[in-house]
Amino acid sequence: MKVKAVLLTGLLAAIVAGLFPPWTHTWHGGGGYIEKPAGLAFLFKPPLPDLQLFLAFTLAGRGPMRTLEQFGPDEKVLVVQFSVRVDLARLVIEWFLIAFTVSAALVALRPTAPTLGDVAATR
Repeated sequence: MKVKAVLLTGLLAAIVAGLFPPWTHTWHGGGGYIEKPAGLAFLFKPPLPDLQLFLAFTLAGRGPMRTLEQFGPDEKVLVVQFSVRVDLARLVIEWFLIAFTVSAALVALRPTAPTLGDVAATR
């Protein structure tokens, strides 16, 4: 019964880890690239963009922030693309740690074979 409980708990933990995976914010633009962990969020509702990361990326060495209408016809415009994605490497690590913990619990619950001393003591 304990083995079944450990297996079900491990399965439930793996499902919850899959439903609330780790996310990563990614910003591309102007020849630069920034990637930052975004924490955990529900699989079907990814986290919102990190505004501080966006401002640090767009303003780093590029002068004051302007709208597209404020740029002259000969000026290059920094195009910034934001994306958010599931951090698969961290999710696989979570699943590995869950599997390792369940395996260790199953080994700890494994019935031990009687030793020669145990057999002699019962006589």
